[in-house]
Amino acid sequence: MKLYFALFSFIIMTSSSLTYEKYYFDNGQLKAEGWIEEGSKERYWFYYYPNGSLKSKGNFKSNTRSGYWYYYDEKGLLHKEGHYEDGVATSWWRYYHGDTIETVILKQGNKEGLALYKVDGKPVKAEYYKNDRRTHEWYSLADYRKDKPDLERL
Repeated sequence: MKLYFALFSFIIMTSSSLTYEKYYFDNGQLKAEGWIEEGSKERYWFYYYPNGSLKSKGNFKSNTRSGYWYYYDEKGLLHKEGHYEDGVATSWWRYYHGDTIETVILKQGNKEGLALYKVDGKPVKAEYYKNDRRTHEWYSLADYRKDKPDLERL
């Protein structure tokens, strides 16, 4: 039975068109690497800057960004992270600006709902967006709760 399973696994692996590809800049540095299946980007991919540092990493499904992605600056510091669905930024995203972290909800790539700003882990500001336009802004938790008791709780 084990022999049949091993033979079946070998046939599946050798008949699959899934390959791991690497692409390079003109300077010889790695530019991108990931899985290709039938000409389409699939599974996990890594992208790099010409200096060799990691630029981004995340999943593809049928040549489209899918799932959770991370983006870095050229110094290797995390710049932003968040979800993709069918190639469009959606759900929660985090943006890093020095010691400030902005956490925001995206729908169809636009800010929609609550955005929180924290400095050194402490909330300093909240904003509310409708169709990528800021409609409210608060600098204290008390003002937020008084103004918008029906919105998400901080």
